[in-house]
Amino acid sequence: MYAPYFGGNISGHRPFVKSFKPISRIPVKDCPEGMIGQVRASTSMSEFLKRPSNATFARGYFGDTRYRLFKEGKLDICQMVRADGTRYSIAELRQRYAKDFREVFDSGLD
Repeated sequence: MYAPYFGGNISGHRPFVKSFKPISRIPVKDCPEGMIGQVRASTSMSEFLKRPSNATFARGYFGDTRYRLFKEGKLDICQMVRADGTRYSIAELRQRYAKDFREVFDSGLD
């Protein structure tokens, strides 16, 4: 399958769901405002997750350690996830980005 690349300038909007389970399995009464919506089609996943209103979802998406590295601007999604969509383990990330881990976690809060 091929898809054209527009250099990030994609017009229109696309839907989002801030949930880790299929929307069809979420009862309407359990669907808080802002869980489902639309975002500009040119918005990257990183941009979406950096929004303060998406912090809870981002923490769930990354896990605590990856979220802290992401939030503090040390690692981006492409550094934490392989091309096939699988995540690098925390041990792999710590080995690859030892300096960033020291800067974020060696403050006695690890």
